[in-house]
Amino acid sequence: MMIHGVSACPQQFADLGDTFFNAGYNVYIPRVPSHGLTDNKRHGEITIPAMAQFMNSSTSIISGLGDETGVVGLSGGANMATWITQYNSQTISRALLLSPFYQPSASETPSWKIPLLRNLYGRNIFPDSFTGSNLSYRALGKYIIIAKNYKSDLKAPGLKYVGVVTSENDTAIDKNLAVNIPKQMAAASGAKFQYYSIPASFDIGHDIVALNQDEVKKHADKLYPFYLDMYEGKRKIRIKIENHYLPRAVKIRA
Repeated sequence: MMIHGVSACPQQFADLGDTFFNAGYNVYIPRVPSHGLTDNKRHGEITIPAMAQFMNSSTSIISGLGDETGVVGLSGGANMATWITQYNSQTISRALLLSPFYQPSASETPSWKIPLLRNLYGRNIFPDSFTGSNLSYRALGKYIIIAKNYKSDLKAPGLKYVGVVTSENDTAIDKNLAVNIPKQMAAASGAKFQYYSIPASFDIGHDIVALNQDEVKKHADKLYPFYLDMYEGKRKIRIKIENHYLPRAVKIRA
C-alpha cells in the first residue's frame, strides 16, 4: 500500500506504483478522505475519525493482496504508515517512509507553536488557515495528533524492516523526528533500519516522489529503482546521478 501526502491524491504515487507493480508487487494506492478534490483546500475538512477509519479499512484491504504486506508513505502518508505499522490488525513486515511528516521544521513552525497547531487547529478550535503552499493548518494539526498517538514504545508487531529517505533540501519537516521515530520503532520491534538523505545538489525538495516535480522527473529512472531497493533492503551498487551517487545499501537478512 502506498499513501500519498497532505493535500495530494493517489496520482502522486502512480509512477512509483508502476515500478513496484512491474517488480511483481500488488499495489494499492487509496485516496485519503477529503484529499485530492477539485477544491484542494477541502483537505482541511478531514477528521480524526475519518483518518482512523481510512487507516484501518485500507490495511484490511491489503491483507488479501499477498502473503506479506508492506506500506510506503510520503509526508503525511508516511505518518499514517507509521501508525498503521504499529496498530494494524494485519502484520506489516516492511515500511518505506519518504520525507515523513511528524511535525513541521523549526524554520516553518517554532517548537513552542506545535502544541497550538495540534490542539487549536487540529481540534478545530481555531478557524482554518493555510500555509504559503496551501496546506491546511487544521489538517497539519490532525497529522500531528496522529503522531502524538503512536505507541509509547513505538513497537510494531511483525515488523522486519524500515527504510527512510529524506532530502537535504526539504525545509518542511522536522528531520530529527523523521529519522529518530522510525529508527526507534525498528529498534523496539527487532527490525532492521536504513536511512538515506538525498543530497542538496539534486535540487529535490519535500516531494521526492511525484513526477510533476521537475528534478524528480529528471532522476526518476534512478530514484524509483532505488526506492524499490530501499523498500526491499537489498544490497545495491551505487547509482550515478549527474556525477553524484546514491549509497550502497546495507544487505538485510530475513
